[in-house]
Amino acid sequence: MRCGQPCLTRRDQIRPKGTPNADWLRLSSRPWRFGWTPASIVRQSESHPGPPPVAATLNEIAAAADAGIQIVESAVPVPDDVRAACAFLGLDPLLVANEGRVVVFVRADDADIALEVLQQENPAAAIIGEVVAEHRGVVVAKTGIGGTRVVDLPLAEQLPRIC
Repeated sequence: MRCGQPCLTRRDQIRPKGTPNADWLRLSSRPWRFGWTPASIVRQSESHPGPPPVAATLNEIAAAADAGIQIVESAVPVPDDVRAACAFLGLDPLLVANEGRVVVFVRADDADIALEVLQQENPAAAIIGEVVAEHRGVVVAKTGIGGTRVVDLPLAEQLPRIC
């Protein structure tokens, strides 16, 4: 989201309030590096979603694992400036190129400790969903108005790949 939003607003000559910047971070600085993660956490899967959109990452994992994934849209940490730019441009933040973020899957009973560790690196880290037995291979989002929607793979790039 932080990768695509600055590019899109610059391309469309939109000048949002504040300074939209991509927030690239070295993966090697992440807390799940070998030895940084508490022994009780079993990292079953991790995927760096940048620059592919979060929706693409989740769909690829759901398909590969033959498992359903259910997320809560409001739990996905999207900065206010990115959310505003996406709303203005008619884009879904889950479908915008993303950089400097990671999707991590851990056992449900390790989720709280994993979140605590991840928030030491990035306070915006959040639990956004869970793996479910229903709708295998499909990602579903609970919406802000109480409904659900399928989070599809992007049909095309909303922004040509530049990174």
